[in-house]
Amino acid sequence: MAENSDKRLKALIVEDDLDSLEILTNILDNTGVIKCETARTGMQAIEYFTSNKPHITFLDIDIPAPDGIETLKIIKQADPTAKVVMVTGCSDIKTVKKAVSLGVYGYVVKPFVPAKILTVLKKLNG
Repeated sequence: MAENSDKRLKALIVEDDLDSLEILTNILDNTGVIKCETARTGMQAIEYFTSNKPHITFLDIDIPAPDGIETLKIIKQADPTAKVVMVTGCSDIKTVKKAVSLGVYGYVVKPFVPAKILTVLKKLNG
């Protein structure tokens, strides 16, 4: 019987910008404790999330259909305990408030600063 020896946490990164996707994936991969999967659209994110239940999801606000806020709503309906970190290039206060009201786990503004990403991950591990 095969045993799953990969004890790393699963992270889903939802980002349509390839440069941002690569940077965030590299930051998380370099921790050695996160196994990353990626999605480029809201629909791909929802499909992956419902099938795989990652430990944490990094979700860009400005993604194709549905956008990040709508994707967040659907993910939180599927799993109210989901840990979703919103990722954005702009910190529009109205959007931040909306995400917070939906139960977002954290908020990261681009460009990515590894220390801020690691702070979010430390919060995840208690």
